[in-house]
Amino acid sequence: MANRHDYSELQLYLRKIRRYPLLLPEEEYKLAKQYQQGDVNAGQKIIHANLRFVVKVSQKYFNSGHNYLEIVQEGNLGLMKALTRFDPDRGVHFIYYAVWWIEASIKDFIRKSSKIRTGTLRHTKDLLSLDETIAGDPSETDRWVDYLTDDFDLESLYSDREISRHVSFLFQQGFTMLTRRELFIILKRFYSDPPVTLMEIGSQLGLSQERVRQLQVRSLQKMKQFLEDQEISPLRSYDLISCGNGDKACRLAGQ
Repeated sequence: MANRHDYSELQLYLRKIRRYPLLLPEEEYKLAKQYQQGDVNAGQKIIHANLRFVVKVSQKYFNSGHNYLEIVQEGNLGLMKALTRFDPDRGVHFIYYAVWWIEASIKDFIRKSSKIRTGTLRHTKDLLSLDETIAGDPSETDRWVDYLTDDFDLESLYSDREISRHVSFLFQQGFTMLTRRELFIILKRFYSDPPVTLMEIGSQLGLSQERVRQLQVRSLQKMKQFLEDQEISPLRSYDLISCGNGDKACRLAGQ
């Protein structure tokens, strides 16, 4: 069981990552393209902007018996793994794609762990070291201590509580709105490693490449409509899809 000390450590970590701003859609897309071209700093900015979402996803695993930061650390590893596989031209906002990898990393850690608890201090240092590597500025490490004097609670991390609701509905209920064929296409396109091309999916389903593209667009539209029907506002100013042509069928667009 986590204790008061675990929560205090988590508070310190949250104060540290809270200074990283969220990215606008066009900012994320530009950075993701730069990262694909080898710009490590661009990738670091994407990671920083999404650290708070890792904490939110990690919260439901806090009763696993492990230290809170152990869980968050594993989620961060999943976040970084997702970035190496993310294609901004496939029409899904990075965090939607990354949630699966974050949860997979946490679940794998819990499943493989042979002990309920490991050294809290060691894992705390590991996590902070990981963040330093991402930041590329180790001198920033000591500054998070200054946040201790501020009032803080977990919910204050989020400037818009609909962020967590939006992601939760998308993954827990959004897929239920799809037919088997639509779900097959979405999973193959966005959750396979490596992603399956429109042509390959078309061959498997006996459909043309263009027809697969149309079904992909329709599937994303159905999931978006489901969220809107539930009165879930788009994440920040994000729109789920903005449809274009060819293999770059859907791209995130800002309202």
